[in-house]
Amino acid sequence: MDINIMGVKMNDTVLYLARMLQTAGGSILIRDYTRLRELSYCIPSLKGLNPANDIVDYAGIGYTYSSSSSERYDTCIRLYDFDRVPDYEDCLTLVIADESRMVCEKLTEIDWSDFLDAGTKIVLLIKDYIGTVRKQYDDFMKNAGISNAFAIKCDRDHDWKCAILAEYNDNFIFTNISNSYKEALRNVFRIIRSDLKLSDKETEKLFDKAAKGGKK
Repeated sequence: MDINIMGVKMNDTVLYLARMLQTAGGSILIRDYTRLRELSYCIPSLKGLNPANDIVDYAGIGYTYSSSSSERYDTCIRLYDFDRVPDYEDCLTLVIADESRMVCEKLTEIDWSDFLDAGTKIVLLIKDYIGTVRKQYDDFMKNAGISNAFAIKCDRDHDWKCAILAEYNDNFIFTNISNSYKEALRNVFRIIRSDLKLSDKETEKLFDKAAKGGKK
């Protein structure tokens, strides 16, 4: 299974979803196509291994920005900047945005016709949402055929702290993120793994296990 994730401020969301997918079963590889490769700074340095050439293990999750073979991984998460169209149109695409005008306008300018023609499901996640400019993403959602959008309310006390900890701890936990964030992650996960046909209770149970560290 392949997943595109593109956007801004997405390190924590990528790590949380990767842990949830891992907990659901299977091996996960994160392949980073972003310009700055910010997530690479969260990956522990291992002697003799470089994510530019190798796949580096991050608490049981593979990470690389090389073209290394990914045959042994069940799921590949591909990361892109918010202004770059993903290379793969035929897999679920998660767009992580905020309320800044620059991000909104760039996403609206992108031609999503290839994705629509491929029948790609695109999901929108808005972080640090305070509703300052309502309906600002309406045109983007229409252009990209988006019917699933989730907003995470701004929570500096919990979400920001957990985001920082996730970048520093290779055995990251996220039990203390806000209820708004938890609900959004559960919804996105259920869309990604719709094949599992999980109930609300089953999804919550899986989330709780992943948030506490998931499987080793």
